[in-house]
Amino acid sequence: MRRRHWWMISAALLVAAVVGTYFGITAASPGNQTGSSSATAVLLTVVACPSSYGTVGAKPPQYPAAASMVLGAGQGGKFALYSDRYRTVQPVLGPYGWDCSVSVAVDGGLSVTIFPPGQSTRGPDLITADSQPACTGCIYDEVCPLVPYAAKIMGYTYLPCNSRRAPGEVVTWLAGSRAYALSGADIIGFTDPPGVHGYGAGSGGHYPARGILRFSWSREGSPSMSVITCTVAPAYKSACPVILGLAAKQMWSGYLQ
Repeated sequence: MRRRHWWMISAALLVAAVVGTYFGITAASPGNQTGSSSATAVLLTVVACPSSYGTVGAKPPQYPAAASMVLGAGQGGKFALYSDRYRTVQPVLGPYGWDCSVSVAVDGGLSVTIFPPGQSTRGPDLITADSQPACTGCIYDEVCPLVPYAAKIMGYTYLPCNSRRAPGEVVTWLAGSRAYALSGADIIGFTDPPGVHGYGAGSGGHYPARGILRFSWSREGSPSMSVITCTVAPAYKSACPVILGLAAKQMWSGYLQ
């Protein structure tokens, strides 16, 4: 158990380094140089979003009404954290003052949607975060378009999967490998250009859909996945690298690790 714990810490540090390079700014505002001199800890509101649950009964909050996050200088007033009604879902970073909704299924699958006031969960501006910790068929459907060996890992070689790239879609492996492995922790970045229905939630509209897919598996345990997508107008696009970079460094799964 101890050996596995230290492996997870090392993997998280490696992911943080690679993802920080890919996104360019994970904790700094646009135009500012990254680095510890520009980063500062700020207290962000944890918004309790309207929520629906597959099971009844409230649980005690795991997250306070405000939490400290390290962001770039001047970023504190631009962001908030979004969780469910009882603050049991791992918060997702989003623009301050937006509306939100959370859905938690019976099997633990969850969906967080963040959107500007006056809009809805159908867009066009959306921050979406989805997690599947238990439903293996659901996990396969989510990861197979981007992970070539998902069918082999999960024993679904008999199931079809459309892994064809949409025109202009860009996929980048931030951690892990395209090659088959017995266990791993993949972080995959993707971008769907405007007007292209690709992998990202909300893609196909007027705005690009940028996101990350996290896929973890091992011979000793069940696989899990989460995907976060940022599909927003140009006025908000500088928020996407901050939101996605933080989620990747946290290895966001929707629940406490």
